[in-house]
Amino acid sequence: DSQNNLIYQFKTDDNLSKIDIVVKNYEIDLALKKLITQVADVNSDGTVTSTYEIPRKELSDSSWKNIQPLNQGNTNATYLMNKKPIEVRRGQEVTYALLVYNEGKVDAKALEINDYIPKGLTVKSVYYNSNSSEMVESSTMDNSSLAEINYYYYDKANGMLNIRLGSATRIPAFNGTNLSYDYVLVKCVVNDDAEGILTNVSEIRKYNTIY
Repeated sequence: DSQNNLIYQFKTDDNLSKIDIVVKNYEIDLALKKLITQVADVNSDGTVTSTYEIPRKELSDSSWKNIQPLNQGNTNATYLMNKKPIEVRRGQEVTYALLVYNEGKVDAKALEINDYIPKGLTVKSVYYNSNSSEMVESSTMDNSSLAEINYYYYDKANGMLNIRLGSATRIPAFNGTNLSYDYVLVKCVVNDDAEGILTNVSEIRKYNTIY
């Protein structure tokens, strides 16, 4: 997602006889990526019996994020993620990360994400960021009483997970070296009727600029 934003800089001379105004046009440019982090076997009571870590780079590892295109004037970095399907069994739990990278020139926050859950998966829980704090589930799409915290609404019938990040952290702008990010972890159960390839799509619905 991108959006033009104007930043105004004011400059005065020593005797205050004139004011120069310089307008800079910056873009919000948040990139949403997805990464499966774990598959787990669970008992009927929900107890995890074994886990299968997916061969991958750590979320914080910069070696699979190529920032050279950004420094060459392009609007997108290159992400070297494993795009091969992961094999899972019915009854297993699958955890994946929704990663929001700030490729733009202004600090920003991702405020709302829609995650479209395919038939064959059921959302079990949602966690925010590295402190793994479990998010609150709301029974309604728009809940003003939860506006200042992180919560989610899961429409199981239509396969739509709406994530609201009311207390999301600031994602610093790209500075030529560091490509900063924020993320949410989603844990799903593979349904008993799941079959074939399960395709999961997500999008950033709302974001905010921070000056």
